[in-house]
Amino acid sequence: MNTAQLKKIFLKPTLALWLLAALVVIVSLLVAFLPSSDTEIQRRIPRLTARSCYALPVGEHDTLFFSLRNDSLACASTQCAPVLSDSIQTTGAWVSNEGHVLTSDTLVFGNALQLTSEETRRRLEALLPHHQERIQRTNLICEELDYYALKHSEIDEGFALVMGVKDSMEHLRDELLRTDSLLRLALTKSESATLRCIAHASGFTPAEGDSVTHTLTTLQLVDESPEHVLTLQAADARLPHGASRFSVFRFGVYAFRARIFSFNDPGNDATQTFPSVLEDSLCAESIHEGAPYVNPSGNLCGLRVKGRRVTSYTLASVLADRHLWVIWWLRNLRAFVMNLFDAEEPAVRTLPSPTAESKRKIYENGDVFFGQVSAEGLRQGYGRLTRADSTVYVGHWQADTLVEGRAMLAQGTYVGSFANTSLEPEGEGVLHHTTGFYAGEWQEGRRHGTGLDCSHDHGIRVGTWNRGSFKGERLIFTEDRIYGIDISRHQHEFTEEYRVRRRTYKRKVIRPIHWDDLRIVGLGKDKRVKGNVSYPVSFVYIKATEGTSIKSDYYLADLGEARKRSIAAGAYHFFSIKTGGREQAGWFLRHAALSRTTLPPVLDVEPTPTQIAAMGGRDKLFREMLAWIDTVEKASGKKPILYLNQRFINEQLPHAPQRLKDCEVWVARYSEFKPYVRLLHWQLTPYGKVRGIHGDVDINVFNGSRSQFEDYVRREK
Repeated sequence: MNTAQLKKIFLKPTLALWLLAALVVIVSLLVAFLPSSDTEIQRRIPRLTARSCYALPVGEHDTLFFSLRNDSLACASTQCAPVLSDSIQTTGAWVSNEGHVLTSDTLVFGNALQLTSEETRRRLEALLPHHQERIQRTNLICEELDYYALKHSEIDEGFALVMGVKDSMEHLRDELLRTDSLLRLALTKSESATLRCIAHASGFTPAEGDSVTHTLTTLQLVDESPEHVLTLQAADARLPHGASRFSVFRFGVYAFRARIFSFNDPGNDATQTFPSVLEDSLCAESIHEGAPYVNPSGNLCGLRVKGRRVTSYTLASVLADRHLWVIWWLRNLRAFVMNLFDAEEPAVRTLPSPTAESKRKIYENGDVFFGQVSAEGLRQGYGRLTRADSTVYVGHWQADTLVEGRAMLAQGTYVGSFANTSLEPEGEGVLHHTTGFYAGEWQEGRRHGTGLDCSHDHGIRVGTWNRGSFKGERLIFTEDRIYGIDISRHQHEFTEEYRVRRRTYKRKVIRPIHWDDLRIVGLGKDKRVKGNVSYPVSFVYIKATEGTSIKSDYYLADLGEARKRSIAAGAYHFFSIKTGGREQAGWFLRHAALSRTTLPPVLDVEPTPTQIAAMGGRDKLFREMLAWIDTVEKASGKKPILYLNQRFINEQLPHAPQRLKDCEVWVARYSEFKPYVRLLHWQLTPYGKVRGIHGDVDINVFNGSRSQFEDYVRREK
């Protein structure tokens, strides 16, 4: 066979192969570079939401989880969810039919996926004191909640709310104590902690009206490259319904610099928003980590990682480390075919969120709004407003007013309703601050109305607030409460006027107390009463002495009458600034007949600031009060009660020795609000009415239930 024949045989196939190869190249270029629609590109860009923590096995069955933080806010738990890091959102790129996503390791706050044993131990040692502090703070709050529960019942305002908080705090305390034991055990071992991430990918497609259809896909963490590119994969190893994927080319794809596109979402980090693809030059300041760079043909040109652009060649290398390219293509083909035959519809829900019609609006004062805008240019619908002072408002707007949503304020994060264009909290809402939270009513940006404040600084405060100031708790008075009176010679001796021949004279009249008729029938004004006021007298305090020279002529008779009718009775002494506490205690003990009383003795202390200064200052007063208390307690075996007015409690008691602060308190406060101290009795009015007693009478209410009062009386006998 000659050369010509050989050329004839081989030339045609060679030409055919070249033509076939050229056709393949042309088709590939068309596939690679034909423009994609914005909708198609959006289907390739998921919003990634993740919460992460470290997991450390302790023993055979326990696992200790601790947060990624390495500061004073770090915490640990025996459960994964409570210690997950703050929720973070980034953007990513679907890159395979098996549901692989590429993004920045910002999704896990840049933390390593595996800690060394030395680093694990160092973090646990730093975490332990913070955990101990949390236990201490939680114990203090639980003590306050226990005290509240002891002194309140279902009829009190806010009782159900406080009891719900109480249950939650008790569960938290138990968890903290268990975690503490695991922390200490983990420090005796040399184990390495691994990062655990709970991540989801959100896909969005337009729906009717002002909402979007939101598909949520669970992701699992795969690995991290040295370039801080994180690889995740859908838990079911499938590309979600409605999503599309980028093709990652080994040689990389670049476009003209002016035509480079980038994903942009200036929305709230804690809110899922509709993604849009805009030119880089329009939105450079708000590009999120993990955002893909897309060329006009819709191909992936890179990824934004740590504020810089990672090239598509690097991304291709990351995927090549997962599988060889042939294996990668075959697995993608297999997943593609399986997805075609998968008829199962994804779980979707409709969320009110900005749609593709969302706009970015910049105001003259520097405020920036991204969201839905009405034809008149007003904020209308769902959106996010970032003010020049970095305050952020997210939620539902109506005519420029945020009617319901979330605000990141200087004092904390507020969730609730707002009013008027000033964007101040109004109505009902919850403010989470650094030391706790407040849940209740608001007016013009301040706490106003009924609310509960739970904080490490003030404990539990439930009641009425007025323009940001806590006023106190307003009781509803019913027949279920325990009422008592306190009496002196003023309930026996009265001055009456009479006329003789056009002249007016005064005379002292003595009126007896009709003990068999005793019934409280009036509580004074400004009291909220349920039902009729007709309450039995459950206890009585009787004045016995004052200073070192005054005693009541009616004391022993009144004490005897109360004992005959099984009314719990006690004696009180009015403290004088002119003589010593020990001398006054001796005078009181000589005349009070404490062996016949049921209730503990009471020291009535009511000096004004001027009188306190005249006797030598409050330190001198405190010493004399303690001298009286110690002497009477030693003689009677009962620890005395302090009777104080609200002014003394506010101005003097905070400076008192702890021994005085530990005394039970009987407070005189005549406003509509209950004193917010650890009190035994509240003297709520000096203008009460009691059937069987002439004139006005001091009315008191025991701070507790009937069963608690009966236990208290039995204990003091």
